[in-house]
Amino acid sequence: MILGPSGCGKTYTARKIYSLSSRKSGPFVTVNAAEFNSNLIESELFGSTRGAFTGAVEKDGLFAASDGGILFFDEIAELPFNLQAKLLRVIETKSYHKVGSYQERKFDSKLIFATNAQLSLYIKEQKFRFDLFQRISTITVNLLPLRNRFKDIESLAIKFAGQHKKVLSQSAIQKLLSYQWPGNIRELKNVIDRACTFCKENV
Repeated sequence: MILGPSGCGKTYTARKIYSLSSRKSGPFVTVNAAEFNSNLIESELFGSTRGAFTGAVEKDGLFAASDGGILFFDEIAELPFNLQAKLLRVIETKSYHKVGSYQERKFDSKLIFATNAQLSLYIKEQKFRFDLFQRISTITVNLLPLRNRFKDIESLAIKFAGQHKKVLSQSAIQKLLSYQWPGNIRELKNVIDRACTFCKENV
Protein backbone atom coordinates (compact mmCIF):
# COMPACT_ATOMS: atom_id res chain seq x y z
CA MET A 1 0.00 0.00 0.00
CA ILE A 2 1.39 3.39 -1.06
CA LEU A 3 -0.13 6.38 0.70
CA GLY A 4 0.44 10.04 -0.03
CA PRO A 5 -1.09 13.26 -1.39
CA SER A 6 -1.89 13.71 -5.06
CA GLY A 7 1.14 14.27 -7.28
CA CYS A 8 3.73 13.04 -4.77
CA GLY A 9 4.98 10.11 -6.86
CA LYS A 10 2.87 7.09 -5.95
CA THR A 11 2.84 5.70 -9.50
CA TYR A 12 6.58 6.30 -9.85
CA THR A 13 7.15 4.48 -6.55
CA ALA A 14 5.07 1.54 -7.71
CA ARG A 15 7.06 1.34 -10.96
CA LYS A 16 10.31 1.54 -8.99
CA ILE A 17 9.22 -1.37 -6.78
CA TYR A 18 8.40 -3.29 -9.95
CA SER A 19 11.79 -2.51 -11.56
CA LEU A 20 13.61 -3.78 -8.46
CA SER A 21 11.48 -6.88 -8.01
CA SER A 22 11.89 -10.47 -9.21
CA ARG A 23 8.88 -9.82 -11.46
CA LYS A 24 10.46 -7.07 -13.56
CA SER A 25 10.46 -9.33 -16.63
CA GLY A 26 6.68 -9.69 -16.34
CA PRO A 27 3.99 -7.11 -17.16
CA PHE A 28 3.25 -3.99 -15.13
CA VAL A 29 -0.49 -3.31 -15.42
CA THR A 30 -2.24 -0.25 -13.98
CA VAL A 31 -5.91 0.21 -13.14
CA ASN A 32 -7.34 3.44 -11.77
CA ALA A 33 -10.41 2.55 -9.73
CA ALA A 34 -11.80 6.07 -10.17
CA GLU A 35 -11.86 5.84 -13.98
CA PHE A 36 -14.59 3.21 -14.29
CA ASN A 37 -18.22 3.16 -13.21
CA SER A 38 -19.40 0.30 -11.03
CA ASN A 39 -20.93 -1.50 -14.03
CA LEU A 40 -17.68 -1.68 -16.00
CA ILE A 41 -14.88 -2.10 -13.51
CA GLU A 42 -15.72 -5.72 -12.63
CA SER A 43 -15.44 -6.83 -16.26
CA GLU A 44 -12.28 -4.75 -16.68
CA LEU A 45 -10.68 -6.50 -13.73
CA PHE A 46 -11.87 -10.05 -14.26
CA GLY A 47 -12.89 -10.18 -17.91
CA SER A 48 -16.26 -11.20 -19.30
CA THR A 49 -17.99 -13.86 -21.34
CA ARG A 50 -19.98 -13.10 -24.46
CA GLY A 51 -23.53 -12.11 -23.56
CA ALA A 52 -22.85 -11.72 -19.83
CA PHE A 53 -24.46 -8.27 -20.09
CA THR A 54 -25.60 -5.99 -22.89
CA GLY A 55 -22.71 -5.53 -25.30
CA ALA A 56 -20.43 -7.94 -23.46
CA VAL A 57 -17.81 -9.79 -25.51
CA GLU A 58 -15.44 -12.60 -24.62
CA LYS A 59 -12.35 -10.95 -23.14
CA ASP A 60 -9.71 -11.32 -20.48
CA GLY A 61 -9.40 -8.76 -17.73
CA LEU A 62 -6.52 -6.96 -16.04
CA PHE A 63 -5.86 -9.82 -13.62
CA ALA A 64 -5.14 -12.07 -16.59
CA ALA A 65 -3.07 -9.35 -18.29
CA SER A 66 -0.86 -8.94 -15.19
CA ASP A 67 -0.19 -12.65 -14.70
CA GLY A 68 3.45 -13.18 -13.80
CA GLY A 69 3.94 -9.48 -13.08
CA ILE A 70 2.43 -6.70 -10.99
CA LEU A 71 -1.08 -5.23 -10.97
CA PHE A 72 -1.12 -1.67 -9.65
CA PHE A 73 -4.45 -0.44 -8.24
CA ASP A 74 -4.42 3.37 -8.15
CA GLU A 75 -7.13 5.27 -6.22
CA ILE A 76 -8.18 2.05 -4.47
CA ALA A 77 -10.40 4.05 -2.09
CA GLU A 78 -12.73 4.76 -5.03
CA LEU A 79 -13.44 1.06 -5.70
CA PRO A 80 -17.23 0.56 -5.41
CA PHE A 81 -18.16 -0.88 -2.03
CA ASN A 82 -19.94 -3.90 -3.52
CA LEU A 83 -16.76 -4.90 -5.35
CA GLN A 84 -14.53 -4.63 -2.30
CA ALA A 85 -15.77 -7.95 -0.88
CA LYS A 86 -15.12 -9.64 -4.24
CA LEU A 87 -11.61 -8.20 -4.38
CA LEU A 88 -10.92 -9.43 -0.85
CA ARG A 89 -11.98 -12.95 -1.84
CA VAL A 90 -9.83 -12.82 -4.98
CA ILE A 91 -6.78 -11.76 -2.98
CA GLU A 92 -7.27 -14.48 -0.38
CA THR A 93 -7.99 -17.32 -2.82
CA LYS A 94 -5.73 -16.09 -5.66
CA SER A 95 -8.51 -16.98 -8.04
CA TYR A 96 -11.40 -15.24 -9.78
CA HIS A 97 -14.01 -15.85 -12.44
CA LYS A 98 -15.03 -13.83 -15.46
CA VAL A 99 -18.30 -11.93 -15.38
CA GLY A 100 -20.90 -14.40 -16.63
CA SER A 101 -18.82 -17.48 -15.82
CA TYR A 102 -18.47 -19.77 -12.79
CA GLN A 103 -15.18 -21.28 -13.91
CA GLU A 104 -12.40 -20.44 -11.44
CA ARG A 105 -9.24 -18.97 -12.93
CA LYS A 106 -5.99 -18.78 -10.97
CA PHE A 107 -3.69 -15.78 -11.18
CA ASP A 108 -0.07 -15.16 -10.21
CA SER A 109 0.27 -11.40 -9.76
CA LYS A 110 1.64 -9.25 -6.98
CA LEU A 111 -0.69 -6.40 -6.08
CA ILE A 112 0.27 -2.82 -5.23
CA PHE A 113 -2.39 -0.37 -4.05
CA ALA A 114 -2.27 3.41 -3.79
CA THR A 115 -4.53 6.19 -2.59
CA ASN A 116 -4.41 9.82 -1.49
CA ALA A 117 -7.51 9.32 0.66
CA GLN A 118 -7.59 8.95 4.43
CA LEU A 119 -8.82 5.37 4.53
CA SER A 120 -9.52 5.57 8.25
CA LEU A 121 -12.26 8.12 7.48
CA TYR A 122 -13.57 6.02 4.59
CA ILE A 123 -13.79 3.04 6.95
CA LYS A 124 -15.57 5.10 9.62
CA GLU A 125 -18.07 6.32 7.01
CA GLN A 126 -18.50 2.73 5.76
CA LYS A 127 -17.16 3.58 2.31
CA PHE A 128 -14.26 1.15 2.61
CA ARG A 129 -14.18 -2.30 4.16
CA PHE A 130 -12.00 -2.65 7.24
CA ASP A 131 -11.18 -6.29 6.43
CA LEU A 132 -9.98 -5.31 2.94
CA PHE A 133 -7.87 -2.53 4.42
CA GLN A 134 -6.25 -4.99 6.82
CA ARG A 135 -5.52 -7.38 3.94
CA ILE A 136 -3.91 -4.85 1.57
CA SER A 137 -1.92 -2.79 4.07
CA THR A 138 0.53 -5.50 5.14
CA ILE A 139 3.41 -3.33 3.95
CA THR A 140 2.71 0.42 3.84
CA VAL A 141 4.83 3.13 2.23
CA ASN A 142 3.98 6.69 3.29
CA LEU A 143 5.11 9.34 0.81
CA LEU A 144 5.52 12.83 2.21
CA PRO A 145 4.45 15.95 0.27
CA LEU A 146 7.29 17.58 -1.67
CA ARG A 147 7.52 20.51 0.77
CA ASN A 148 8.63 17.99 3.42
CA ARG A 149 11.23 16.44 1.09
CA PHE A 150 13.36 19.55 0.69
CA LYS A 151 16.42 17.69 -0.61
CA ASP A 152 14.39 16.07 -3.40
CA ILE A 153 13.32 19.35 -5.01
CA GLU A 154 16.73 20.19 -6.50
CA SER A 155 17.53 16.67 -7.71
CA LEU A 156 14.09 16.24 -9.30
CA ALA A 157 14.23 19.67 -10.95
CA ILE A 158 17.69 18.93 -12.41
CA LYS A 159 16.41 15.59 -13.71
CA PHE A 160 13.33 17.16 -15.34
CA ALA A 161 15.40 19.95 -16.92
CA GLY A 162 17.89 17.38 -18.20
CA GLN A 163 15.08 15.67 -20.08
CA HIS A 164 14.91 18.88 -22.15
CA LYS A 165 18.74 19.08 -22.37
CA LYS A 166 18.67 22.17 -20.16
CA VAL A 167 20.69 23.11 -17.07
CA LEU A 168 19.29 24.99 -14.07
CA SER A 169 21.11 28.04 -12.75
CA GLN A 170 21.67 28.42 -9.01
CA SER A 171 19.24 31.35 -8.92
CA ALA A 172 16.58 29.17 -10.55
CA ILE A 173 17.20 26.41 -8.00
CA GLN A 174 16.88 28.90 -5.15
CA LYS A 175 13.55 30.06 -6.57
CA LEU A 176 12.33 26.47 -6.64
CA LEU A 177 13.47 25.85 -3.06
CA SER A 178 11.57 28.90 -1.78
CA TYR A 179 8.18 27.58 -2.97
CA GLN A 180 5.85 25.23 -1.06
CA TRP A 181 4.73 23.06 -4.04
CA PRO A 182 1.10 22.34 -3.13
CA GLY A 183 0.85 20.27 -6.35
CA ASN A 184 3.91 18.22 -5.32
CA ILE A 185 6.11 16.51 -7.94
CA ARG A 186 3.47 16.84 -10.67
CA GLU A 187 3.47 20.62 -10.24
CA LEU A 188 7.28 20.76 -10.16
CA LYS A 189 7.53 18.82 -13.42
CA ASN A 190 4.95 21.03 -15.11
CA VAL A 191 6.80 24.18 -14.03
CA ILE A 192 10.14 22.85 -15.33
CA ASP A 193 8.57 21.64 -18.58
CA ARG A 194 6.97 25.04 -19.17
CA ALA A 195 10.17 26.92 -18.34
CA CYS A 196 12.25 24.74 -20.65
CA THR A 197 9.72 25.12 -23.45
CA PHE A 198 9.98 28.92 -23.43
CA CYS A 199 13.69 29.17 -22.57
CA LYS A 200 15.79 29.72 -25.71
CA GLU A 201 19.09 29.33 -23.84
CA ASN A 202 20.68 26.10 -22.53
CA VAL A 203 20.61 27.44 -18.94
